[in-house]
Amino acid sequence: MLLRRGPVVILWENRLLNDRGNDATASVDCLDCPFQQVLIEKDGKWILNKALYCYKFRDPGLHYELAFSLMSNDIVSINGPFAPGDWNDIDIFCNSLMLKVEEGERIEADNGYIGEAPRHVICPASVELLAMANSERLKFNKRIQGRHEVVNKHLKHWSCLKKPFTARGTSAD
Repeated sequence: MLLRRGPVVILWENRLLNDRGNDATASVDCLDCPFQQVLIEKDGKWILNKALYCYKFRDPGLHYELAFSLMSNDIVSINGPFAPGDWNDIDIFCNSLMLKVEEGERIEADNGYIGEAPRHVICPASVELLAMANSERLKFNKRIQGRHEVVNKHLKHWSCLKKPFTARGTSAD
């Protein structure tokens, strides 16, 4: 059993800290982490698990969804791991984070989430942002996407995404 050493710091409710009444309160993006290859048995043979194939690494990986508060910079949600070969960004969003979003609230995201725009998502390719091509809103959206890239850069710098996670033991453990 794991012991909690302090308060829970990743809270979905923190997306509302310092909110100014914007329709978007958080931003979401997925990131990939290297993972060890897992062999599966099929027809008496051991083969590579293609569901773990990550095109970014050209090797096995795991997919995680991260969400940040727009006004407080808190990480408000981490969801995963998911097999990159089976789950894309919008599938993960539709099966988890979108269910937490309140009526009338939207999430800032990249163009991988265009299928849920404009009802649940604001993304650069959505019609409403294209109509405001040179506005502050478009600059704000780009700044938010940059924030996700900075967090990903920090995770890589700390070698969180560099070295594959390797498990010990068997699946029964």
